[in-house]
Amino acid sequence: MLSAYAGFLHAVSGASGRVPQIALIGGVCSGLSATAASMFDLRIGVAEKSQFYTVPGRKKSAQALYEGGTFAALCKDDAEAYAFVRRLIDWLPQNSRGEQATDDTANMQAEVAGLSGQSLLDAIADNGASIPLYGGVGKEILTELVRVGGRLVGAIVSDPSVDSGKLTGAGAKKAESLVSFCNSFRIPVLTLVDCAGFSADSACAATFGRLADTYAKADVPKVAVVTGQAYGGSAALLASRALGADVVFALQGAKIAPMAPDAAVAFLWNDRISDTVSRESLEAEWANTYASAEKAAEKGDVDDLIPTDELRARLTAALYMLTDKTAGAPAAR
Repeated sequence: MLSAYAGFLHAVSGASGRVPQIALIGGVCSGLSATAASMFDLRIGVAEKSQFYTVPGRKKSAQALYEGGTFAALCKDDAEAYAFVRRLIDWLPQNSRGEQATDDTANMQAEVAGLSGQSLLDAIADNGASIPLYGGVGKEILTELVRVGGRLVGAIVSDPSVDSGKLTGAGAKKAESLVSFCNSFRIPVLTLVDCAGFSADSACAATFGRLADTYAKADVPKVAVVTGQAYGGSAALLASRALGADVVFALQGAKIAPMAPDAAVAFLWNDRISDTVSRESLEAEWANTYASAEKAAEKGDVDDLIPTDELRARLTAALYMLTDKTAGAPAAR
């Protein structure tokens, strides 16, 4: 029996990066079965039913496993879980060039002014459809599969409604997981950035480092858009040509800088505050002078500034331009 389990683990390892592997945990999954499922690309849980552990004393609820990032999705019952897996299989490519026709034309415009997070992604995605992954953890970042102009894309989207989108270790970990998954199956990566920096309570340099390493090494098409603010290290991790993004756009009015205006004024311009010069006015001056997307474009950090009503069309064009980036590349492992 142990040899059979070892052979199964060997087969799972051999298939890694060649075909998508999805584990639906519909009941007890323990010991070496849990070990094998942990090697799969995605694990789907069922509320009140899934049990996933290596030894009995380490049991956690399905909800806790979802909130810890072990489960990519948590479904309310078996029927919903089966439907979710069928949808995943339908969307994921049978090969690295699979596409699917949609009702939306590639050049369809979508006005995204004032939108952020999920509503922004819904406006860009074909028919507003998406498959959320790892929604139980790192809520400042959305990681979802969408189609843009008929092309399957892995989307990493800042949600500024959660602590101004500041990146946590949990958010970085799930972003890294999606980038790694997409790179295995030649799925382009899209990042929509509206992030005020790193979360103050995240002592997660190693996690951020893994995200940087995985993103830099990924050879799939990578397109980034600064839709709001991109301050500090989060700009380097999520929207940087220097780290490996093929195309970086910014919406008109976006802000990009090594430091947020309040921090910059506190560290560099604090001596300029007086009875006639307020901190707020200095922060506005810093943002307009040193944090403008125009300044980033002048330095070559941004390829183009685009109006909000052109975002979807420009993304579609960029993704099609990069279609052959991995042509002739060996199969990923």
